[in-house]
Amino acid sequence: MNRVAQIARKQICDIMSQEMELPASQVDSILFASLGSLRLSSSGNAEMKKVFDHYTFQPEKDIKDLKSYHFVAMNRLFDYPFYIGKKNIVLYSSEDAVAVNLYGGMDEFLEALSSSCKLDTQRK
Repeated sequence: MNRVAQIARKQICDIMSQEMELPASQVDSILFASLGSLRLSSSGNAEMKKVFDHYTFQPEKDIKDLKSYHFVAMNRLFDYPFYIGKKNIVLYSSEDAVAVNLYGGMDEFLEALSSSCKLDTQRK
């Protein structure tokens, strides 16, 4: 997670702490799926949707087919939280949503991530 993402995560926890009337440290563990990641838990996604604008994508590709490198790449690329559900992916940044749309949609974006990650592993 880059520095911008770390700052965003802290600010989101502060905002959501006021909304949820809980300490920021507790909110962090509720919102995010793991430490050092921007991926939201399902309860985190539900809470975030109440407060923040969000952009939902329903890829044609089965989300069960996503590999760990997709998650790693999304965590590296995105500066704001995202949620990966059973049938959709939710982004909380208009910039990230625009990037996905520039690729032609979530399926094309995920394919580009796949290609990029395969190139990275071949270089090592």
